[in-house]
Amino acid sequence: MAAKTIISRPIYGTLSPQPGKHHLFIADAEGALAITDMAGKAPPGFFDGAEIDFIPGSEGKHIAALEALKPAQLHIAPSFASLLPRLKQTLANAHMGLRLYLAGTEGLIGQAMQAALEAGMDHTSIQTEHRGSLARRMQ
Repeated sequence: MAAKTIISRPIYGTLSPQPGKHHLFIADAEGALAITDMAGKAPPGFFDGAEIDFIPGSEGKHIAALEALKPAQLHIAPSFASLLPRLKQTLANAHMGLRLYLAGTEGLIGQAMQAALEAGMDHTSIQTEHRGSLARRMQ
C-alpha cells in the first residue's frame, strides 16, 4: 500500500531572506540545514542583526555550521521547554518589523508559532520550513 499523506498536515514553505534589521531564527536538529541553505541566498551582513535559538537534539549536530554564519546571538538550548521563557521575553521586547523564521520538526514549528501569535506577532512576519521527521505526536 502506498503511503498516504495526512490531510490535516500543514503545508510548509521554504525559508527565504526577508528585508529588515531584526531576524529571529528558531530551529531544532535538521532545521539548522534550512537556515544554512537560506544563508546561501542572503545578502552580505544579513546575520549581523540576527538571533538564532537552536535545539540540537541528542546528536548535537549543526552547531558549527550555525556558528559559521556569525549571527549577533546564537543560543543553544536543550529543549523547547527550556527555550520558551527566552522566546517569550524576546517576542515581548521585539521591535516593529521583527522577522521570525521557524525551521525543524512540526512540533517545534507549532509551539513556536503559538508563542509568536500569542505575543501579537503578525502571521505574515513568520516563515516556516519543515525539516526532519514526518512523525506526528499522538495525543
